[in-house]
Amino acid sequence: MAIERLPRSIQPAGIGNEQIKQPQKKADADFKGVLTQEIKELQFSKHAVERIGGKPDEVLGKRLGDLEQAIAQARNKGGKETLVLMDNMAFVVSVTNNTVITAVDGERMQDNVFTNIDSAVVVKEEKGPDLWMRKPRIVD
Repeated sequence: MAIERLPRSIQPAGIGNEQIKQPQKKADADFKGVLTQEIKELQFSKHAVERIGGKPDEVLGKRLGDLEQAIAQARNKGGKETLVLMDNMAFVVSVTNNTVITAVDGERMQDNVFTNIDSAVVVKEEKGPDLWMRKPRIVD
């Protein structure tokens, strides 16, 4: 059986002068858009709702947006379990699940120890959140 050479006009793509077209990569902005769509609305555990004394949107008002911004900043820095300090209150948040696990008011915060957190966000009055990540301690 003889192998015949195909005429140049029927050559597979990428042979000769033609180039194989690569799929165009999406911009980072598109990825961020998809990611923010995938992140569900901030939720509060039953325990957290009891601790803050009512519906979060009613109790926190416009500060709810500051809390969400603090959680987003922790997420961007790789935080998974975050302590958010805001307005004499502390919120322990599962960033992965986008859920406030518990809330502690100023009176209960004294002599309290927060465990199993990997980051903390301190929300200032007007300027927004600042983030400090726990860095691994190097032991010789």
